[in-house]
Amino acid sequence: MNNVIYLAGRDQRACIVLVERDPLVRMALAAPLRQAGLSVLEAVDSSEALALLRSGRTIAVVLGELNPDAAAAIGREFTEVKLLVGCAGDTPSIPHGDAEMVARPYDPPKLLQTINALLFQPKIQK
Repeated sequence: MNNVIYLAGRDQRACIVLVERDPLVRMALAAPLRQAGLSVLEAVDSSEALALLRSGRTIAVVLGELNPDAAAAIGREFTEVKLLVGCAGDTPSIPHGDAEMVARPYDPPKLLQTINALLFQPKIQK
């Protein structure tokens, strides 16, 4: 499972912002994403995720615990960034716009499949 996705340019890996307040869950999830060849930036909350996005880095996906206001802000400011919001169960309790939902607890192999599919899927501009 060494499918590395490269963006424009040589050896540029897709960058993921992983938003998770629990450091053990964050570390456990970041490891398989990095092993799959993704670049992973870690954020404790939505505010840190927005700061990373605003830092000028090229980020393809934001994954994890996002509040609806942060998801909306990301959607407005960073239209090219795809959102994967973790939710307990099959449906979110609060709508997150055009974000994809992913069930928690996370299943790393399934999560990698979802991320790979998102990276190859063009984002529809509204």
